[in-house]
Amino acid sequence: MCGIYGITHKNVGLIEGLIEDCHYRGPDARDVYSDDKVTLGHNLLSITADASVATQPWKTPAGNILVYNGEIFNYAELIEKYTDFIPKTLCDTELLAWGLDTYGLNFIDKIDSMHAFAYYKPEEQSIYLSRDHAGIKPLCYAEIDKGLVFANEASALQKHVPGSNKINDIALSCWGWSGLNISEHTFFDGIKRVLPGHTLKYNLNTKSLSKVKHVCVAGGANKPYNKEEFIATFEKTIEECLIGNQPTGIFLSGGLDSAMIAHEVNKISKANTFTTGVSAQPQWKSPAGGFQPMEDFNSDYNAANDLAQDEGYNHTNIYHTPTDYVDYLDSSIKAINEPGYAVSLPLYYQTNEALSNAGMKVTLAGDMGDELLCGYPKYYIDMSNPKFRNITDHRSLAEYWIKTRISAPPIYGQKMRLVREQPKKWPALFNVKYNQKEISEILSKTTFSSTLFNPEDLTGSMMRYDQVSLTTEDFFRRNDHLGMNFSMEGRFPFASKRMMTYCNNISIRDRLQPKNTYPSKPYPDNGKRIPQHAYKGKLPNYIINKEKTGWTSPIFMWLNNESFKGLSNEEFELITSALDESGKGYITPQATGPKSRIPNFIFNKWADMYNMSFK
Repeated sequence: MCGIYGITHKNVGLIEGLIEDCHYRGPDARDVYSDDKVTLGHNLLSITADASVATQPWKTPAGNILVYNGEIFNYAELIEKYTDFIPKTLCDTELLAWGLDTYGLNFIDKIDSMHAFAYYKPEEQSIYLSRDHAGIKPLCYAEIDKGLVFANEASALQKHVPGSNKINDIALSCWGWSGLNISEHTFFDGIKRVLPGHTLKYNLNTKSLSKVKHVCVAGGANKPYNKEEFIATFEKTIEECLIGNQPTGIFLSGGLDSAMIAHEVNKISKANTFTTGVSAQPQWKSPAGGFQPMEDFNSDYNAANDLAQDEGYNHTNIYHTPTDYVDYLDSSIKAINEPGYAVSLPLYYQTNEALSNAGMKVTLAGDMGDELLCGYPKYYIDMSNPKFRNITDHRSLAEYWIKTRISAPPIYGQKMRLVREQPKKWPALFNVKYNQKEISEILSKTTFSSTLFNPEDLTGSMMRYDQVSLTTEDFFRRNDHLGMNFSMEGRFPFASKRMMTYCNNISIRDRLQPKNTYPSKPYPDNGKRIPQHAYKGKLPNYIINKEKTGWTSPIFMWLNNESFKGLSNEEFELITSALDESGKGYITPQATGPKSRIPNFIFNKWADMYNMSFK
């Protein structure tokens, strides 16, 4: 895991500044390459090889220059396949450099990776920017007067891109309607992101940028589910995700996906698992002694602890209180880089900090499991919706996605009401520039490729839309920015190319879980059919049959004091005063419902932190 930076002219000072600004992305080594046309920089978090042999920018066998952030999980498999490649190190950068020189961009099809890389070919006078198939690693860029400038993090580019302190209209409208900005535009106007699976080419002579490759794991082979194949595929995926020589920690949420990961890791080496419990009273002691989180709002904490004890994990509990929420609020908003809809950022930040303090350098999480294996009730509910069943093209599905993504988007209608002490900067009445249909049309030409759409498999198509949007711009971006804030590399077994290819090719009928009560009760109360079937007898029934809940801060219960037992008046005042103090005048009561209050607050807090303003 690393940081990559570049600009298409000679400016070592600028690149060294970017490296310093993002020092946490790679504290083990740093270096800069420069010629008359290009300056490239890199800072290294050493995971698979010693820093002395893994420092980048990397000069390839053909004399090209590579800066690379990520991991190639099928490294060992490729070493066996390409016998003409003779590695001098254990660093996968060496393999990627050789593969790009030898096979060109087609080598991207061969690697099962999470990556963001820049590949500079001096003789061709071009530079390529590439992002992995699922968008696990971020890569942002901007076209400025002197050419192209890029980095992993959009905020790092802000001071180098004129006008980027203005909020981009497309990004804001997309976020306003869906709670996520999944467009190719970042919130920082003029700064874009490379979309999942895309590779862009920048011509240094003409200063032109074009898309030259798109890797899309669409599946659609309609294969029957086979228990032995599914387990074997997952076992191989976990084995590959353990590549490297650094301590690995698992986010054990108490759900089925993370339990499967911990179970398989523990068969290879003792699993280091971490679970967050929520309590309103951090000093409360049980009669038997010890801290007992008061988790009335879901069963995740108890299930995770029972599993860790039953399977003998090296387990750590992290306790999250209203005080912690307030203490970590600003740091988490700053670290996330761009606003989203998640209200639990302080909890996630605190959890990442705890893993770092425990010495972890790599983390494993179960994200993408729901989007591959029908883990959300909405996939079942959609099937009973005539508007969904009558969709015939990918543009219509994009519009359906926007309209149904969340029940309480940050804006109502086309208006977001924000009141500020500086009305010229933050107008009292704000209209988003693009309506739902216009945003869905923009997304259907960019983020939601027609390759993802199959008119004979609307549910599978919806899941693929989520795979390149929800997971990318919510889970993966959050994990990358919060994890890298503590110099940790995040990995997602379900998002590997191996696992996505296998699952997306399973018949949707086999991935769904039919019920005799359908359509009066068109979705299951818990879990996913395939993992439940495959791991029945391998994992305890309290995991297999557990109701789906979530790993979240009960912020709305805290704010509605009567709904959460144990919250004292002092704690209630602490959390509400923190929000009121920082958010006073941000959002009028008429502007938003309860579910949108915190996301809107986070948006405005982020805007102040980065000195943003409306266009």
